[in-house]
Amino acid sequence: MSHDIKGQGGSFGYGLMSEIGSILCRRIENIDTLAEGDMAPLRQCLDAMTQVIENRLDGDGGDYGLAIMAVLAPMMDRLPEGRR
Repeated sequence: MSHDIKGQGGSFGYGLMSEIGSILCRRIENIDTLAEGDMAPLRQCLDAMTQVIENRLDGDGGDYGLAIMAVLAPMMDRLPEGRR
């Protein structure tokens, strides 16, 4: 589902949703089993998607979107080796 959101969010005018979907995809694409600490970042992505929907953050979400991405983007730097 995260792959679909990544691909379709922008098609419906929700580019921020596509960016969050991309981060979520990258977080889960190489996970065979969940390790300790894997759920918190996944939950952050899902919570961010909820914020996009609840606040109707179309496009890049403006200042609110920038704040969301400031929290989520660093997650990519914290992926365990082999999961980037």
